[in-house]
Amino acid sequence: MNIDRWISNRFLLIPLLALPLLAACTHNASYRTDTELCTSNDEQGIIEQCASNSVQKFTGGGGNDGGYTLGFIEFDDQGQIQNYQQVDALHELMQDITSREDVIVLVFVHGWKHNAHAGPEPGEEDNNITRFRDVLSSVSRTEALQNPDAPREVVGVYLGWRGLSVTLTGIKELSFWERKNTAHKVGGGAITEALLTLDNLVAARNSGQGTDKPKSRLIVIGHSFGGAAVYSAVNQVLLERYMKSDCIGNNGCSVRGFGDLVVLMNPAFEAMRFSALRNASDRADSFAKGQLPVLAILTSEADYATKYAFPAGRVFSTFFEQERPDRDQEAKNRTAVGHYAPYQTHRLSALPTKPGEPKQARALADQLQTFLLFAKQWDEQTQTDLELPDIGVRFTKTGDTDRFNPYLSIYVDGALIPDHNEIYDPRVTEFLRQLIMLSIQEDDAKVRAMQRSSMTRSLEKLRAQ
Repeated sequence: MNIDRWISNRFLLIPLLALPLLAACTHNASYRTDTELCTSNDEQGIIEQCASNSVQKFTGGGGNDGGYTLGFIEFDDQGQIQNYQQVDALHELMQDITSREDVIVLVFVHGWKHNAHAGPEPGEEDNNITRFRDVLSSVSRTEALQNPDAPREVVGVYLGWRGLSVTLTGIKELSFWERKNTAHKVGGGAITEALLTLDNLVAARNSGQGTDKPKSRLIVIGHSFGGAAVYSAVNQVLLERYMKSDCIGNNGCSVRGFGDLVVLMNPAFEAMRFSALRNASDRADSFAKGQLPVLAILTSEADYATKYAFPAGRVFSTFFEQERPDRDQEAKNRTAVGHYAPYQTHRLSALPTKPGEPKQARALADQLQTFLLFAKQWDEQTQTDLELPDIGVRFTKTGDTDRFNPYLSIYVDGALIPDHNEIYDPRVTEFLRQLIMLSIQEDDAKVRAMQRSSMTRSLEKLRAQ
């Protein structure tokens, strides 16, 4: 046989063999193509009727029914915005809202094997979006009780990227490392632009406000590679704002973060990326009494993707790097940030539960009561353990963690987060909501006291019903 023909025939087979893989790839385009505002007063209806809309409003039924606004911004594999009309539509809507009232903005960046998928059939949206809607409704209900006279509008922003790049079973699982690189690219690209725009909108709303009422707030949450994308986007901002806080060598310094709180759930990036911020914060003599958290990293001890697969892959990607053993650089370079023990500040563990005890959403009165307890314990920090029995968790300070340290690395019991993706245990969701409520309190002590008095009155009314 002619060798040239033999080789050419086999090269012709490559495209044919690649066809099934190409067919299993998710498309690199926007899912939310309609930028007109879609409004619904039905929880299921907004999922089905507004499936293609990038800006949505769930009006609820009034009172404490959990109304919210939700916007989508989608990014391509190169970290660029898919459709700037999505950005313009959301920006216009938020400018309209903030011209009239204060807001609580919650941003969510999904992780591996997720996207902004709406589904070909009604109700088939990505489950991360559905869960995010639940969070928005919950925060909205709590806000109505916390500030009954002038509740802040709750606005959610879902930042979507191709965390799910291929749907073929087996191949999908092998996309872990390829998606890690994309996440950092996305985080270092237009996500930074989107987050800074939101930060500026909230800051502009607050600039002319007095101290007599709650201000607008911004919370950013990233999961898995979404956590990596978020940290890539904000880490330099966090470091810059820490340095401007003049904490190094000083006592009782107050730290400003990005927005009001950044939360990273099972983040898939190496501890080395966190080292600059951690090393700088270690040089503070102490933090101000009552300093609120600005960064919270939650990592499950049972997250085997970041616990075992992550360091295995890092062995090869760092093979030719030189590392200083006196600074533990090899471990920092190969260990996912949440699993690096020297950086852990707290542990979140499950309290023993009674047989058959239901794991369901608690009544609003219980949520308020838990927050008042949690806030009091945070303000005092006279003990190592902060127990929240109504939730079913214990929050324990580890090692020599400074009081009021605003940079939390929380190692989570596998009973609460059993793997990389299952982050929605009701106890975890409730703890996260409590952490958010803690972080969006007012800086002014008098206003903070007024808020808590209002919440106490709301609690008494609920208990009396």
